[in-house]
Amino acid sequence: MHRPKIIAHRGVTGQYPENTLPAFAAAIEAGADGVEFDVRLSGDGQLIVHHDDMLGRVFPGNTVLKRCTAHELRELTGGLSGAYIPLLEEVLELLERRGREGFAVNIELKADDPEFVGMEVKIAQVVKQFRYVSDVIVSSFNHHSLRTWQTAMPQTATGVLYMEHMVEPWLYAAHLGASALHPYFPTVTQDLVRECHTRGLRVHPFTVNRAADMEYMAHCGVDALFTDDVASCQKVLS
Repeated sequence: MHRPKIIAHRGVTGQYPENTLPAFAAAIEAGADGVEFDVRLSGDGQLIVHHDDMLGRVFPGNTVLKRCTAHELRELTGGLSGAYIPLLEEVLELLERRGREGFAVNIELKADDPEFVGMEVKIAQVVKQFRYVSDVIVSSFNHHSLRTWQTAMPQTATGVLYMEHMVEPWLYAAHLGASALHPYFPTVTQDLVRECHTRGLRVHPFTVNRAADMEYMAHCGVDALFTDDVASCQKVLS
């Protein structure tokens, strides 16, 4: 069986709060081939690693993040030591300190607020400080944001995130100058993967958590897959 790379979706989230330093450290210890995480801006313009635009699902509170400073957000914990909302720099420092050669770093741009113009440039300035630049891939559902990123840091790979079945998505990706498609996994077929590979595009579906789906993604020949369950994925794909 072809073995895709296993990317820990927001870290190891079954045991630790997602997008926190313990979750990323656990992904490294578990032998994941990389991690995926989300970056957005706090109210005081700091780059923070968090998926939702509101508190409440992972951390206590019921307010939007852009009304909070990074310091205020750091005071919240997910019920575990070190499980706070980290800055992008902290995550990259952890990965640089404990990661290994070829370890993939997928940054998802949460560019869903028109007030946060220029977020991509700020992220690029931080990423350039770390040796993982060659292993970074930046993805987003906001494809305008991907275009902005490509201008800010053209040497890094980009992945087009999308949910629905698309007609010839490989042509769309080529039009954007992207390196990969990041489709919702039910939209993936062998034909899609073959067409992408013919054009030099990689395919990284999300979020694949059931054994049967992991096996089918491997059968289709995807290059990597995002999962919440690194340990199970390793067993299935071994």
